[in-house]
Amino acid sequence: MAQDRPLNPAELVSVLEWYRAAGVDVAVGEEPVNRFAQRPPARAAEATISRDAAPESAQRDEAAPVATPAFATDPGEARSLAATAQSLVELEAIVGAYDGCGLKLRATQLCFADGNPQAQIMLIATRNFTLDRTLGAIELLRQDGITGLKAWLGLLNYMWVRPGMMRRIFRAWAAYFMPGFHPWNEDDRHLIKRYEAETELGTESGKKVRRAA
Repeated sequence: MAQDRPLNPAELVSVLEWYRAAGVDVAVGEEPVNRFAQRPPARAAEATISRDAAPESAQRDEAAPVATPAFATDPGEARSLAATAQSLVELEAIVGAYDGCGLKLRATQLCFADGNPQAQIMLIATRNFTLDRTLGAIELLRQDGITGLKAWLGLLNYMWVRPGMMRRIFRAWAAYFMPGFHPWNEDDRHLIKRYEAETELGTESGKKVRRAA
């Protein structure tokens, strides 16, 4: 059994490193903290700066009480409200004013978005995914004794010709770059129903076996 004794400095550092590796980023104090009573300081600072920079007439308009509409819990209404937004700023305002979600009753902050809206994250993710998966497949082929030009031609044929995984998903991938696109706008429920039907009939496993053969 380990002896109950104070930790030396090296042991304390190792414990802190273990906490950091586990994802701990907040220290717990001796007294409980009421998170509901706290306000995000960044938002308050931004509001102060914007108010100071705004004209006096605009400040008078902001001081007037704004009536918050009573929202229903109909998902269709939420989608129609979101569709009226012309920018991320407008969408954030709509989400912040929406009362049709029960999570808002105990929420303390609005988690909406972070980062540059113009960032080319889709292109970066596509490059990294394609490169990593391609090199990984080449390595698996090498372990099976398939190397060189034969491995590359076979992999490219599988990706783009037959069955053409990359060719089949290219149109859906390109849709991400269309103005106003969001994955939620794509209704894929018919694919779920088809998969469930195939699973109930036991046909999906047979298809996979035939494809493998």
